Amino acid sequence: MVDDRSSDADAQPPAPRGSWTQFLQQLQTRLAVDPSSGEVAPPLASFSLPEILSEYLGLPAAERDALPPLVHAWFLNQLYTFPNVIDDAPPGAVRNLYFHCGGSGARPLVIESLLCLDSFRASRWREQRPSSLSEVWQAIEEDTVASPDDRYRMLEELLDLLVDEYDNDGPNVASALEQFIRDQRERHPDDPRIAARLRVRAEQLGGEFGSRLRQILGL
Repeated sequence: MVDDRSSDADAQPPAPRGSWTQFLQQLQTRLAVDPSSGEVAPPLASFSLPEILSEYLGLPAAERDALPPLVHAWFLNQLYTFPNVIDDAPPGAVRNLYFHCGGSGARPLVIESLLCLDSFRASRWREQRPSSLSEVWQAIEEDTVASPDDRYRMLEELLDLLVDEYDNDGPNVASALEQFIRDQRERHPDDPRIAARLRVRAEQLGGEFGSRLRQILGL
């Protein structure tokens, strides 16, 4: 499928490293201001936001891990409105967002951005594609360091985060959950724990959403 997108942002060269460093310093200064103090936060200089976001996604692990949670949260909120930047990022960007950008407390923001990415990909490619969240559960399944029980807990957390986003993006959440449950049944035909967890959530939630979850489970 031909990509017919075109924009000035896409045509711009990568941001110089100095621009990233300068922007990060300004952002951290701005975020350090306590809103209740009455102090006016200094404005950010003019930068190409898509370029800055691309730089963020491509950070080396040590630099990324050193960023404070508030900085991660700021970038994750911006990525929600620039899903094309995530789609054009190097392989592994989705996994890095979920596992290494702000810790577990930032994961709801990551889920929101990745569901937005799913919508963008469907529009960009004019066809239904695997959910970007599939990269996350595949990474969990391929984690040879974690024990089976730890992998299950990570999968359960991902499932709960998806369910919690249903009110904000029902169609993409339902599609991701369908793929997730199908993948689990193919990988672990003798281990129904993830499906059982989704059944529990369906019973807890009830109503239209609970019925939709039961449909996903084939109940």
